[in-house]
This record gives sequence, C-alpha cells and structure tokens, in this order.
Amino acid sequence: MPNPADFLSESTLREIWLDSFDQCVYNDLPQYLIRISDMKLYSRNELWEIFRPHVLDTTPTDVEKARKSGASESKLRSLCKRHLKVAVFSHRWGSREPAFRDMSSKIYGSRPCPTGPGYEKLLRFCEKAKEYGCKYVWSDTCCINKESSAELEEAIHSMYRWYHDAFVCIVHLAESSSVEDFPNEPWFTRGWTLQELLAPRNLRMYGKNWIPICPKEEENTFVSPPGPLPNDKQSTYMLDAISKVTGIDAECVQRFTYMGASLSEKMRWASKRKTTRIEDVAYSLLGIFKVSMPIAYGEGKMAFRRLLEVIVQYSPDPTFFAWAGEHSYYSPALPSSPSCFQTRVTARGGGDHGYTIQKLGVQVKLLLIQMQVHGSAHNYKLQPLNTDLSYIMTVLSRLQHRPNIRAGEHCALGVVNFDRYPRRSGDEDEDGVLYAGKQYFCVLIKPSPASLPSSFGQPSLKLETGDVLPMIESKKEYRARPTTVFLMHMKTFYRAVL
Repeated sequence: MPNPADFLSESTLREIWLDSFDQCVYNDLPQYLIRISDMKLYSRNELWEIFRPHVLDTTPTDVEKARKSGASESKLRSLCKRHLKVAVFSHRWGSREPAFRDMSSKIYGSRPCPTGPGYEKLLRFCEKAKEYGCKYVWSDTCCINKESSAELEEAIHSMYRWYHDAFVCIVHLAESSSVEDFPNEPWFTRGWTLQELLAPRNLRMYGKNWIPICPKEEENTFVSPPGPLPNDKQSTYMLDAISKVTGIDAECVQRFTYMGASLSEKMRWASKRKTTRIEDVAYSLLGIFKVSMPIAYGEGKMAFRRLLEVIVQYSPDPTFFAWAGEHSYYSPALPSSPSCFQTRVTARGGGDHGYTIQKLGVQVKLLLIQMQVHGSAHNYKLQPLNTDLSYIMTVLSRLQHRPNIRAGEHCALGVVNFDRYPRRSGDEDEDGVLYAGKQYFCVLIKPSPASLPSSFGQPSLKLETGDVLPMIESKKEYRARPTTVFLMHMKTFYRAVL
C-alpha cells in the first residue's frame, strides 16, 4: 500500500515538520532549561529562538525521514527531540540549593554566580549530563518558578512526563558509595523520588563522590550518540538492588506502566516515603496514577482525600479497599495516607469494578459473611455466625483492640476481591464465589442506623482493625450473591443518626 506521505509535497512536509517542532518546544519541554555552556536559564520562547534556525537548516534530511516514517506527529516530535536532548536531575535537597531567582537573570536582573554546596552539586550533574551528549539540563531546585502559581501547577502536573521524556535521568545518592548503602540512603525514603525512579527510561546513579554506583563489570548500555552509554535500568545488578530496598518488582522499576501494577501496589510503594509538605503526599503520586487535580497548597490532608476521589473516577481496581490503619479525618471509609497500604494483595480480576465515592459514602458490592467477635480485651478473633461456615473457611487475621468493636458484637466481613461465578441464564446479577485454597481480603463492617434510599445499598460503617487487613481463606468452594453496601462517611453518618 502506498505511503500517504509520498503524496505530500516537500513544502507541506516542511510545514508539518516545523509545526511539530513548535509543539515539541511548547508542550513537551519543561518551562525552563539550563544551558550547560553558560549555566544560564532559558525559557521555552528563548529555546524556540535558539533551535528554530537549526531545525530549518536540517529540514531536507528530516523531510526524507518523515516520508519514510509516514509523517505522523509522534514520529516527527521524536525527530525534533534529537535537537533537544535534555538530562534531568534527581537528588535529595541539601543546603544552599540554587533557586530559580538565582539562575534567572532575565527576570531578576544580572546577579552574582551562585555559590555553595548546592551549586557545586548542580555543576557536577551538568558534567555527567555532558557525558551523555546533553547540552541542556533540568533541576527541580532552580528550573521551576515557584513564585508563579500557574507555573508551579504546570510543573507538578508535567513532572512525571518530563522525567519520562528526558534523554537520561542523573541520580545523586549523597549517602551511598555502593548498593550496600541503599538501606540507609535518604533518596529512597522521599515522596517525589518515587516517580523520579519509575518514570525515566535511561537512568544513571552516582554516589556521594560522584562515582557510579554500578560496578563496571555489571554495567549495561544503550546505543545512542555519542556512543554506547550506561543505563542502570538495563543492569540486573542494579535492578535487583533497587528492588530489594524499595519493594518494587525489578520489572516495574525497569519498565513501569500505569496499568502494570494494582492501585494498592502503587500505594504500597509510597507507604513509607515522606514529604516535607503534607500536600505533596498526594501531588507526588499524580503521574504514577496518571490523574490530574488542582494544586492547592494549604489544604493539608484534604489533598490525599481528593486524590482518592480522582483515582476512583478512572480506576476499576478493587484493591482500593486493601488498606488498614488510621482512617481519613474526613471519613472512616477512606485511608488517611499511603501508609495504610502495607499488605500486598491482588484482585486478580475479581470484586466490584463499579464502586464509587459519593457525597454520603462509598458504594461497593461485597460478599458478606456475618461474623461474631470472640476473644480477650486486647486480641479479638472473628468466627462466622453460621457455624456451618466455620468448616469451610478460616479467618486469617486476628484483630487488634479498637473502641468501636467489642467481644460478642455481631458484624460482617465483606469479601472485596471475590471471584465471579458464571451468570446463569435469566439472572440479572452474578453470584460471588470463594474458591478452595484461595485467600481473599475483606473489610469489617457493621450496620448503620442511617436511613437511606434503597438504591444506595445497605448503610454500614467500616470498623477499624488496627494495622491488620482482614483476610479469609476458603477450605472449599462457597457461593453467595454479593450485597450492595454503602460505607458511610463520618459526618454524614452522625447526621443520619440524629
């Protein structure tokens, strides 16, 4: 079949090529880049002026390439990026880091060259970027105009993509000399560095003396001008070391994709990481979950609540409920932070994929098993209210003491990731099934006295279980019809009671 690009004139292809260059500069590049040759900050407009003459000079060659590649916009943008190879920096902030104001002479006037350990670190980063053939670099310390709320918001929403599209990400591990130091390396404990680890395709880690962490004999390379270049994401030695300290599978470290890990797994990766600003717990996860929401510093823990609501709009993953620990200030049905996702679970395609967060609570279908609480004041055990079920399933988790659950009280285990039994002819709803020998995670609930329309489902209150995620294992196949449950938010729950 003839290539459609063969029928386009050279002038038309030239116009498409130049438009692709414009789109690349204004949509793909960060707002500001540092040019290594003079260590000055350049805006997108300035970069457009610098590079456009070079693009015009090389148009005949690129037109021919465009003809061969079909002249698609994505391929043309890739061609453009060969003129705009950018290295990005990932590090733990230290003392006297150069700020945007220090580097932007165009905005703030001529200023003395920055000094101090932060600027020395920036210079060493630039040296390593040059080894990868990059003439421009980006660092979060000085390439974001934080005095502009619009530019700060764009940077937060775009940062994952900037790290992904960069030619290479240079990582400085200030407390490490080898992989043996990784367990004590602060870089692995920070919130923002999670996306800086997962997003780049090419990554190189340097230790505190700017010596590569990866031993020479363990290096693996990728081929690109100026020659074969080391990429730690191609080194099994480095991937295994990173996986061990982060708890992230080596395959995900090497080639992370949005659909490649469950909701709870991505939260688990962030569960032990810290951020200076409370809001950044949520904002640093936007790229990993591929969602967007307004940035509003000052909102505190509400940021994570809003993140959950946005994720649920797009994700059918029932591992959203695979959490235990401190609930949100705004609702006992929601977790307070990623630290609640400590248990590794999988939905394996089961459970309710249509759950929603609403004004009054969380609506979800669960396979309910009525339970009774037995045990001492500090260690509770759940047993099925129907004694026949005691012979076909085992509750794996003992519950820690909490004020809203008492010995002898009746409650229910809602199995979240139940399997679906094939629908029978004439049935509108599917049965849920627990297969023999398989483990399932649950939420512990009790009925709420709130009065709601029947369409909401059974009003319930999610009970606290300490840091333990209730689990159940079936000894033989058990089948039942799932129940629509409405897990009430705290404030609406009390209003309904009154």
